[in-house]
Amino acid sequence: MATLRSTLLTCIGLVLLLASPTNTNSQSTDDGLKLIAAAQSGDVGAVELLLAANPFTEYVRGDGQTPLLLATRHGHTDVVKLLIASDANVNHQAKPGWTALILAAEKGHNEIVTALLESGVDIGLQTNLGETALIAAARQGHTEIVQFLIFAGADPDHKRRDGQTAASLAAQRGHVQTVKALTMGEGTAALPAKSE
Repeated sequence: MATLRSTLLTCIGLVLLLASPTNTNSQSTDDGLKLIAAAQSGDVGAVELLLAANPFTEYVRGDGQTPLLLATRHGHTDVVKLLIASDANVNHQAKPGWTALILAAEKGHNEIVTALLESGVDIGLQTNLGETALIAAARQGHTEIVQFLIFAGADPDHKRRDGQTAASLAAQRGHVQTVKALTMGEGTAALPAKSE
């Protein structure tokens, strides 16, 4: 079903691309909407085609979402890597302060976390509530990501605005191994790839 949906979105996107007017004022907006749709659906071919026509990756929806944030949210690793290679702003924050790294950490997308860290993302960016990528990963019990972020320099003692830390949130949710990694400062130099 997901493959059929992706194929259908690709076809619709390509028809729209080929049928779109050449007016420069509307072309940029049209390209942005198409890139956002292709990134969200994980359509690598459409993203490549759109970036070849217009390499600008920083289209922003009204809610602050960019192609990179949407591809990250949905775990589309190949699209994320393509957008990073096309100089997408890895530190962009959507309206509530979410970044691609925070989303990837929360969702447990190991390969995306690795790609973002390799691109030089700011590991200390926070949401409006003070949540970091480390806290998001710990809250969801993604121990491997927690260890990797600690190794990369994330602050395990950082507190959200409500005073909660990564360890306190992990403990509340019963993530024993995550709490252990946080309290012992266990870091790891690499994340294993896993199917997402």
